[in-house]
Amino acid sequence: MKIRILLLLVGIALLPCSCSEPTIERVTLQDRVSSMYSDFSDIAELGTVEYTVKQVIRGKSHTKIGERSLGSVGEKSILFGWMAYVKAGIDLNEFSEDDIEINEKTQSVYVTLPHAKILSVNIPPDSIKEIYHREGAFRGKFDAIERDNILDEGQDRLNEIIKTLSIQSEAEANTKLLFEDMLAQMGFERQNIHVRFGEENGFEEKMTSKTEEL
Repeated sequence: MKIRILLLLVGIALLPCSCSEPTIERVTLQDRVSSMYSDFSDIAELGTVEYTVKQVIRGKSHTKIGERSLGSVGEKSILFGWMAYVKAGIDLNEFSEDDIEINEKTQSVYVTLPHAKILSVNIPPDSIKEIYHREGAFRGKFDAIERDNILDEGQDRLNEIIKTLSIQSEAEANTKLLFEDMLAQMGFERQNIHVRFGEENGFEEKMTSKTEEL
């Protein structure tokens, strides 16, 4: 019985393998980049930085009799404070797969992104607080219309403040780093990843490589 079992095992070992070799699907760099773009295709905006702006808004009103000021008794003033949240990033509706190019010869990738812009300015209503108010003896309190006008002026002032911030340049720096990290994870070497915004500062290396290929 022992001999039969041994022969059986040997016979099994000598049988030719009829298994087919596994099929290896080659995923190219272009496939990976297309997959990355597909992940972004359902996203309208990509916010990469948010600033919190604390702002105080002042309103003041004077009453005169003819050309003569009544001084403090004819004045009234009010102060409001709020928190504004300013988000910046890129509009992905302005970004297409055609903005991603790969040079197979140099294994380089070139990405052209839209310039960053302000995506939203949010002032939560519950953040708007009245800090202070004072009315002179001859003045009444600020009514609803006056208060709204003061807050509108505050929003205009906020827009001017936003223009002085570096939020858009910071958003572009963060977006560039994000894309470089994603492309590096896909297999591109850091030195072969080129990301720019708009049409300025063209990809000289890209043009040189294409000329060489021709």
